[in-house]
Amino acid sequence: MLHDTRIAKEFTEQVHRAWIRDGLAPRGARVLVAVSGGADSMALLDVLTELRPRLDIDIAVAHLNHGLRGDAGDADASFVREQAEARSLRVFPERVDVTALAEEAGASIETAARQARNAFLTRAAEEAGAARIALGHHRDDIAETVLMRLLRGAGSRGLAAMAPLRDDLWIRPLLARSRDEIRAYLASRQVAHVEDESNASRAHMRNRVRHDLLPLLARDYNPRAGRALAATSAVLRDEDALLHDMAIRALRRATGPDGAHAGDISALPVAIARRVIRLWLDGTAVSRSLTFEETERVRDFIASDAVGPLWITRTSRLERQGEHVRLSEETNDAEDDAPEVEIPVPTPGRGLLAAAGVSVRTKFHARRGFTRGPLPPDRAAYDADALPGALTLRRWRPGDRFQPFGMTGSKTVADYLSDVRHPPHRRGAVAVLCAGEEVVWVVGMRADGRYAVTGGTQRILVVEMEVTSR
Repeated sequence: MLHDTRIAKEFTEQVHRAWIRDGLAPRGARVLVAVSGGADSMALLDVLTELRPRLDIDIAVAHLNHGLRGDAGDADASFVREQAEARSLRVFPERVDVTALAEEAGASIETAARQARNAFLTRAAEEAGAARIALGHHRDDIAETVLMRLLRGAGSRGLAAMAPLRDDLWIRPLLARSRDEIRAYLASRQVAHVEDESNASRAHMRNRVRHDLLPLLARDYNPRAGRALAATSAVLRDEDALLHDMAIRALRRATGPDGAHAGDISALPVAIARRVIRLWLDGTAVSRSLTFEETERVRDFIASDAVGPLWITRTSRLERQGEHVRLSEETNDAEDDAPEVEIPVPTPGRGLLAAAGVSVRTKFHARRGFTRGPLPPDRAAYDADALPGALTLRRWRPGDRFQPFGMTGSKTVADYLSDVRHPPHRRGAVAVLCAGEEVVWVVGMRADGRYAVTGGTQRILVVEMEVTSR
């Protein structure tokens, strides 16, 4: 394709409009761009470099060599470094052995690679002082993900796929652009990129969807199949968020110390009732999400006049008591007492909460060399002199409140865990770090912003989470 400034200009303007529309980053923010060297990430790097003055952002580059492709992977790392240096951008490289990580964790290569990549990018963002991490996903990635999840029987939440902005950290500026548009942009700008030969292999389901299923749908059924799937995903994402909020409110009204009020749940619209049942029972009756069939069995039981119990698992059953349905299960008395245990945490030093399988280590950090900005979930930093009391570690309790970093108001820990969709079966083990009577960290998730490090901080206290065996 001949050099075409019109294509590049139109692409750049579209990305700029999407950035402003989706509020991807505040002016003056530093953005860490994840760059593999492939077409998508190189287009992302190039267009953000072009837009940098208009968006008033600073840019840094991160590259992870997964150790899976030998010399080719090393060549990609060198290529990314050269491309970053050519644009006068700081680059944060790292190399890991994903195969060894997968074997150690008993996970697939794909899962281990994804976990390693997310952990690396979070660390790199901390080191770079970046407020956002930019990823190169595009519209065709959404279409592929929707098809893969649809074939697995996912509901609206699964089909919602990717969001332009997630957790106020991860952004996807190219999400409204297609793979063909990205390739045309690269050609028009004469931007070099590398090709990963593994993307052509049909050993992975995503590649089969990309090379076989999507082209078939576009050829024989709808030439705009990819665009249609992405649009459906966007609609479902917005509707899922609304339904989730409605279900949370309905759950609070319909459940309490006496269990779930059968009449209240039966009176709900079916879509909300199903969500309420899953929110109520996921992680308590079962250590996973209820299947559609299990949810329907529970809904039928609640709506019926059945007297006998409904067994959900070998140890969990639902029983009707008057107007309420209660969950009965075998419990461990030691676990019931665990929320009352408070472990002192010295500064510096270490505190272990065995009941939650979590320990934290505290240390003081010199002001020089400390970069303020988002920290990875397993670290928190505080103005040591602003903390309202001695540190203790315990499991969270109903009524606990904190002010999540970046927010102006407070919320309960229970609401926060629901808002971030923390798996219900894991909520009982969530630990909190307290300073005096105040919760200052939902450990491994979000710190309280009232005691954050500021320009006037004299002593910086850093707290790191360590996962132990229970």
